[in-house]
Amino acid sequence: MHALLPAKTASMQIRGGNGHRISTRRTMPVNALISLLFSCSANALSIELAKDCNLLRLFYQNTHGDEWEKPLNGTAWLSNLNCCTWEGIGCKRQRGHDRVTSIRMHDTVGMAGTIPPEMARLTYLQKVQLRRTEISGTIPVGLASYLPDMKALEIGRTEISGTLPVDFFAFKNLESIYLKRTEISGTISDHISRMTELEYLDISKSRFSGTLPADLSKLNKLQTFVISRNRFTGPLPRKLTSRIHTCEIVEPFHPSIVDENSFFCPLPDMPVGCLSDLFCVSAPPPFPPDSPSPPAPPAPPAPPAPPPMSPIPLSHHVPGGLGAGVIAAIVGSIIGALLLLCIVGLYVYDKTESAKPLINELEDGVGSVRAAEPVAEIVSAKEISTTAAQEPNAGIAMEPTSARTKEENAVIAKEERA
Repeated sequence: MHALLPAKTASMQIRGGNGHRISTRRTMPVNALISLLFSCSANALSIELAKDCNLLRLFYQNTHGDEWEKPLNGTAWLSNLNCCTWEGIGCKRQRGHDRVTSIRMHDTVGMAGTIPPEMARLTYLQKVQLRRTEISGTIPVGLASYLPDMKALEIGRTEISGTLPVDFFAFKNLESIYLKRTEISGTISDHISRMTELEYLDISKSRFSGTLPADLSKLNKLQTFVISRNRFTGPLPRKLTSRIHTCEIVEPFHPSIVDENSFFCPLPDMPVGCLSDLFCVSAPPPFPPDSPSPPAPPAPPAPPAPPPMSPIPLSHHVPGGLGAGVIAAIVGSIIGALLLLCIVGLYVYDKTESAKPLINELEDGVGSVRAAEPVAEIVSAKEISTTAAQEPNAGIAMEPTSARTKEENAVIAKEERA
């Protein structure tokens, strides 16, 4: 094409030795001029790419790039000026320029630190895969505004914390969200229904809470829905798309885990895969006014009537609504107690009457014994005195061994005088 273009000439005047001007003409082909223009254009493109490479250098510094494990394939970072050749970096032609479109550094040993907020200036970035690293910090604000072409955000199994920014759910082209095993907390905004291109959602084993948005049914392309091991509560969304083939509401075979979702009953219609090992608790709150109320559950069967009991007239006049059976039981208990008291009283009275003769005899015997004691003492005293008179020496011998009281001696003296 360049050979067909007409050649242009350039004139030059040279003054000769005798002072005369010598006019010469030199031909300058257009091909050289075009090559020069293309060279300038190439330099302009490298400037645009250099901006992206400078942002990646900042990312390298913030995430301890010097401690990364050396890549098995590809070129190490900072080994040359063209970052499109670095390990895990993908570039594509965007509007006539080579731009960074993907960062795939998952499973990089030694990657830690935080993601610099300046990364939002990689305006053509479409995929960020940093899962299974030690990245920490929070998700920068404004990513959705600066990265409208983002399709995959995979930063699960990291130390990312905080809450999701307000504008996080403004990614209209996002297809994959992987936030599994992070320290991210907070709720899921109702704006998630705007992510109509979302196909993959895994936020399990994190710290999300609150209720799930009711408009999840608008995610018509959703195929993977994994939210187990969080702290969601409340009612489950009414309907989810039938396209879902991988679904985990609670972790299978572990329904008693403390950090687990607990949704209200009754469970709505959901894909079959979601209902395995799914359980619910308590009763649901009232449904929104614009949604039809669920059908009331059938009333339980009435318990069988108790057998009839003998009527008691007093039960009809007792306040409080006590039945005849209760009154009969109370009256029967009182009557039984009175009968028992009567029987015990008669038994005690009978035993007391039958024991009176024996008591009288015992009292008479005790009295006669007490009356006979003085006489026996007098008789014994007389015998002793008679013996002493007959045997004088015996009295002397017994005197030391006898222990008579003054009263006894007085009685003996009176009897001798008499």
